[in-house]
Amino acid sequence: MNIIKIENDNLKNKFDNMIKEMNAIKNENNNLKNKLNKTNNEMDIIKTENKKLLNEIDSLKLDKNKLKNEINNIKFENNELKLKIEEQNKEIKYLKNIVKYIDKNKSIIVKENEKDMIYKEIENKMNKKIKEIKKLYQATIDGGDPINFHKKCDNIPNTLVLIKSEGYRRFGGFTPIPWKSDGDWSRDPQKKTFVFSLDNKKVYYLNNFDKAVYHEKICGPCFGFGYDIGIEGNPLIDSVLYTCQSMSYDYKGDKNCLSEYKDKYLKAIDYEVFQIIFF
Repeated sequence: MNIIKIENDNLKNKFDNMIKEMNAIKNENNNLKNKLNKTNNEMDIIKTENKKLLNEIDSLKLDKNKLKNEINNIKFENNELKLKIEEQNKEIKYLKNIVKYIDKNKSIIVKENEKDMIYKEIENKMNKKIKEIKKLYQATIDGGDPINFHKKCDNIPNTLVLIKSEGYRRFGGFTPIPWKSDGDWSRDPQKKTFVFSLDNKKVYYLNNFDKAVYHEKICGPCFGFGYDIGIEGNPLIDSVLYTCQSMSYDYKGDKNCLSEYKDKYLKAIDYEVFQIIFF
């Protein structure tokens, strides 16, 4: 009986130990579950944070794309501005050239309000519109010697001559006939050549078309027989500028039409020759 009792006690002890072990395992399982739950919670938090981070990254990507677009727009605008600046610079250069051209081709003798009278008369005579007026020669710049005049003006048609003489009288003439150095008269059967007085604001038309202009290498521009207007040397140095109311042009009885010093040789303050270019 004692042996049976001892065995029962042993079995009971073993059973108790097993229960303890079972309880210990349960406790450990519970701890593991708690840890797992905690880990799951932490994972959820990390997932949430990751999601936030991903959203932020997406936002940053969007911002980056926006910045890229803005940069591209700015680059495009800069290119447009560069093109506009280049166009403006070209226009400024063009305008500067025009101003330079105008200054170069501007008359120092004729006034702005007197140009219409001459230019309209030229257009009426030639039956063409003026496109451009180009200065060929200015005595005080190119030298008043006839050699310089012929070098600059010979063989060029449609020239306008403007003269300022002693006494500050201003007059001149227009001819479609090119200047030469051959020592002969030129005819103008269509009578397109004329002379004029800027001071009197009058135009005087050709009568004798056989002797419209005279060509001579030792002379500057000469209009009419006698001469109505003639330069026989360097009028800036010597008294070689001559105005005579001859029979070549019709002055309709006006006296001293071109110069108050009619039939006298004068000096010139300056004279200019322009080429008239038509459309």
